[in-house]
Amino acid sequence: MDPVYVIQSLDGLYFTKQKEWNNGQDAAAVLGTPHYDLALNTLIEINAKDYHLRAKVVEVAIDERKRPILEISAAPPPLTEQVDAQLAPAAGHEA
Repeated sequence: MDPVYVIQSLDGLYFTKQKEWNNGQDAAAVLGTPHYDLALNTLIEINAKDYHLRAKVVEVAIDERKRPILEISAAPPPLTEQVDAQLAPAAGHEA
């Protein structure tokens, strides 16, 4: 079967179609493309928004249902900005 290209962070997390990071358990949600240049362009766009990001384009095989076959990462996905805002102490309050 033809390979697909996915974006993987140094933590082993994969970039999804919902523009989030996932550890690979939900392979159907991971953004995979048969074109290397499309994956590279997506990585450049992500990097422009988060210049601290260290990620790479990885070639992976696909299964019979055309989902990428991924190695599941032990790293937890990062908290979203919305969750971070809820966890941060309110302005003017000291913990």
